[in-house]
Amino acid sequence: MLSQAYLIHQSLQLYLFEAERAWSYAEELVVSSSLPANKDRASTQRHSATGRFRRAVHWSTQLLAFCQALYSSSRLSAKSLIETTIYTLTLNGRFLRHGEDVENALHPLCVARSLLDKLAETASTSRDQALAIRFSDDIGPEIRYCAHALAHPQAYNIPSIVSEVAPKHEQELVENFDSLVNALRVEASSAIHSKALLAERSWDGEPVPIRYPELVDALLRVENAEAALASGGGDTRGKKRLGVTVYDAVLLALSEADDVGRKLEETQKAGGASTSSSQERDIHFVRAYIVYQLLARRIQRDLLLMNTLLHSESAEKAKPGIKTKEKSQVVDGRLYSALVKLLETILQSLTQMRTLSIVDDNPDLASAVEARIAFINVRRCVSPPFLLITTHDGQMCLPRQMLFCRQEIRRGSFTSTACHNPRSRVQFAFLTLRRRPYLNLQSRLLRIDER
Repeated sequence: MLSQAYLIHQSLQLYLFEAERAWSYAEELVVSSSLPANKDRASTQRHSATGRFRRAVHWSTQLLAFCQALYSSSRLSAKSLIETTIYTLTLNGRFLRHGEDVENALHPLCVARSLLDKLAETASTSRDQALAIRFSDDIGPEIRYCAHALAHPQAYNIPSIVSEVAPKHEQELVENFDSLVNALRVEASSAIHSKALLAERSWDGEPVPIRYPELVDALLRVENAEAALASGGGDTRGKKRLGVTVYDAVLLALSEADDVGRKLEETQKAGGASTSSSQERDIHFVRAYIVYQLLARRIQRDLLLMNTLLHSESAEKAKPGIKTKEKSQVVDGRLYSALVKLLETILQSLTQMRTLSIVDDNPDLASAVEARIAFINVRRCVSPPFLLITTHDGQMCLPRQMLFCRQEIRRGSFTSTACHNPRSRVQFAFLTLRRRPYLNLQSRLLRIDER
């Protein structure tokens, strides 16, 4: 026997699928009627599309009536009823806009946008909040179009239009509007907030706009990995191999978030005119922010791995069976090769970081990244692997590398105030520059010149 809850769920889906099928077919007919090949049948197809639009509105109205009956019998939450009401209002507003009745279309669209704002305010999870914001962004351009057609003085200001129009028509378009909103707030206050709440992220003192549910899920996985890192897994004084493993988990989560951001960016580019410019700027900014975090964590991981390798080398030399003279002659070619590759990887990450738009837009941040590029370049040039070059091409290239090191040392670019970046609020926890490493590099270069 099927349960009553299952039957109710299937009945609601049936109404929804019928409404969506009729609406999608109507949109296909509208697009087909605009093609030059269907010029003779354009009026017929537009007439058929109008009939399909009416059918979709009919099914959505039936869905809303069914949900209201379930809510009256306490078998449906206020949140679900509000979501169904938003869906019905949106279809009605779009149908009226399709018929060029922009004045009457503006009323249900503004009420739907107002209800979506209330859903975003009372959301118990970050994903629910992002879903409400996403649908609000979809309704926004239609509200702007109707306001512009009505010659509204602030057609560009959607929140102002919603706050002006929605209160006048809420009671008329939504049955028991006040009691429904109060019930929604009671449900939100009694709901148990889970760990699915995304912490607010900021960049240079400004919040990062996370307006996509897919990104919320990806960034929640990043937060969980970063929490494991902050709990002590990344401590270089403790278990270093465990720290590298935790960094790998963070990098994997950030890579998945970058893939999600890239797909969203490609989807918006393919959407063309259906996507607003503000949404495009948001996704470009968020993806650049994710790539910056990915590169910063990769640099941290490479530095930790370098420290682990150097620590293992010093432990090998400290064994009691090795004589004092032999300790200075112990050279592991594989170790030095790994160190060179790690330094080159760090340099590549910093170079890619410098090309990001969020770095290029901040002069202090750009100077700080360039200072770290210079520091890693000098450190790579004076490292033992570079000084053990025996090939002819390497020996010919080495003087040029040393000349570059001298120029950077004289310039002192990575000991200037830009390297510490006091005015920018972006932190450089992944690579902190101090005066002591600079002095060590300078003395090492002087010893090389004396040889």
